[in-house]
Amino acid sequence: MTSQTVQNPTSSQADDLTLSPLAPTAEDELLAFYREYLPRGEDVARYCAWRRQRGNADGGVEPTVARQGGRLVGAVSSIRVTLQSSGRRVAGSWQVDSVVAPSMRGRGVGRRLVDAAAAPYVVAMAKGTAPGMYRLRRRAGFEEVPGANYLVAIVGNRTRGSRRRRLAFPAVHALSAFRRVGRRAGELHRVTHFDGRFDDLAEAMVDAPEWTPVKTSAYLEWRYRDCPEREYLILAAPGTREPGGAVVVRMDHTRREGYLVDALYDPRNQALGHLLVGGALRVFSREGITAVWTLATSRPARRVLRAWGFLPTRRTPHFTFRSRDVDLRTGCNIWHGDGDAELY
Repeated sequence: MTSQTVQNPTSSQADDLTLSPLAPTAEDELLAFYREYLPRGEDVARYCAWRRQRGNADGGVEPTVARQGGRLVGAVSSIRVTLQSSGRRVAGSWQVDSVVAPSMRGRGVGRRLVDAAAAPYVVAMAKGTAPGMYRLRRRAGFEEVPGANYLVAIVGNRTRGSRRRRLAFPAVHALSAFRRVGRRAGELHRVTHFDGRFDDLAEAMVDAPEWTPVKTSAYLEWRYRDCPEREYLILAAPGTREPGGAVVVRMDHTRREGYLVDALYDPRNQALGHLLVGGALRVFSREGITAVWTLATSRPARRVLRAWGFLPTRRTPHFTFRSRDVDLRTGCNIWHGDGDAELY
């Protein structure tokens, strides 16, 4: 997609609507637009600025903006991601931070932005979208991804929150604990950086049957160690000879909730998956966490999670995609930390 502004052929002269990638000199204008019109606009602006520093690498962001008479009236940002499967790599994107000024809603601006933002990529994905944008993307041809619901495991007896949640948790706890009967969690150790083993893992995953984001050590360092105002714990499996073998977790001690943000291993290696998930639950329990949430679309990974007591919920980030020749419905390996939804 070029940086030249192109007149939208379907817009009327009265609209004077143009769509284009964001000009480098207009970044402050976009961040001010996000602050004004998005519920968590300050957070969005901060993370957008952080991603813009990434440039053209995976994780970097390319905003597409709509203007009427030169005034910014809408935006959709695309986070770059490379997907690989069965020896093939394709250019993909996560569509995030979609917003149209209230005065322009109901006039097709959002649909045009979604189409324009998706055009440069083989596959465009969206996760964590608001209900209105979810419906818009579905009308624009985006497909649902199977297994895109949150899973939860109960690792303690204490609960907090609403009365409904307190009443529901005893049954969930009992079933979650029943599934872990006979399983002993191994011990993971904390690591402070991602080394070359994760580059080896990214290369080893190129022939995996499920579509998987390419996550090099440089990307992982940027995403989980340099992320502003986010603190992640990286837990690795000791003594494994296989490339990779780590989980990324986050804890909210106030709510006593934890998040299995990412699992960095080949889902075909079920033994390593059990070691990582069981070890992570052991750490959560030791920290006083009572409920652990995650999202994993990989079918083999979900089998491991279910074996450790993770149960499906009706909560979903509305994970959808649109592509010319990639079908994520046949299998993809996406985790909670992929895209931008985990940051909010």
